[in-house]
Amino acid sequence: MYTWLLDEAATIGWVVATAYEGLCIAGLASTAVLVNADKNSTDGTAAAFLSDAGKTRRLAVATGASGTGKGTNIMAIFHAALDLGAERVVVLDADVRSAGPWWTARLLEAVQVASPAMAVLSGRSGPGVPGSG
Repeated sequence: MYTWLLDEAATIGWVVATAYEGLCIAGLASTAVLVNADKNSTDGTAAAFLSDAGKTRRLAVATGASGTGKGTNIMAIFHAALDLGAERVVVLDADVRSAGPWWTARLLEAVQVASPAMAVLSGRSGPGVPGSG
């Protein structure tokens, strides 16, 4: 599981807890790694990320103040995934409040195939209820 962010201390805990629930549903909480790519947050986001998420291993990647934002963070996330030897990668935005644990479980299920695959959400709405977005 991977998130990217800048100054999201107020929302990262909820997103990480929800992702952790999804990892539990998928049976992967004990083997997953939560990676946070942070664009030099000044509000304590990195500390908030590292203090949440149950017992799942966490890795914070600082991408610095330069670069283009999400693109820089996404590249850092995929480099971390390669370094970790990840079999599957799910990327969540750190301020998404409409996601439910089922998002994580279903996205992981969608990319559990022998050849490279990508699952892309085409929209989001509702309070994280299946079928709402």
